[in-house]
Amino acid sequence: MNLYIHLLCLACKILFSVQTGIGQQEVTRHPSEGFNEPQERATENWIEDLYEMGISISNDTIFVSDETRKVAADPAHRELIYRASYTWDEANFLLEVKEYKIAFWHLFNIYVDDPDSRENVLKYLITFDRFLQADSAMIGVFYTYAFLDPKVAVIQNGIPVVQHPELIEEQQAYLKSIVQFIAAYRLKEKNISG
Repeated sequence: MNLYIHLLCLACKILFSVQTGIGQQEVTRHPSEGFNEPQERATENWIEDLYEMGISISNDTIFVSDETRKVAADPAHRELIYRASYTWDEANFLLEVKEYKIAFWHLFNIYVDDPDSRENVLKYLITFDRFLQADSAMIGVFYTYAFLDPKVAVIQNGIPVVQHPELIEEQQAYLKSIVQFIAAYRLKEKNISG
């Protein structure tokens, strides 16, 4: 198991019992041109939330987002996120009701679980990439939800206990293939448009 996954699994065991900060990534693309100031601020907050990694380690600090804490603490919220199987209908519904982060998690799992749907998931993500950084969104979603997935961990008294770190590594390989596809597509589009 690579060291980073090992550290994150260890962090999952202790992070919910210690007080930590909330990590945020810098947002470089904004699909809010032409909005008034409150609309622009709301859009920027929405994008920051989508890109935010729920669990991350920087130097000697563990960052845990509010969303990740909510997932660990609220069984009803976990039910909305984690399914025995993921469907296009649910992913589309979540997009319609603007639960984008959870919808992207569902898309990720459709990609993982259904090889016949992988091309369609990638097409969906490329469509979103015209307005936001789909690769950053997928990375943020993965590091928000993967470590609390019931296939990977059990929640005991609000604290995740990772039981299958090998599944995280497997899922991380799928994430890498998605991110690489998006990067290759961007490069191709850049070369075409000159």
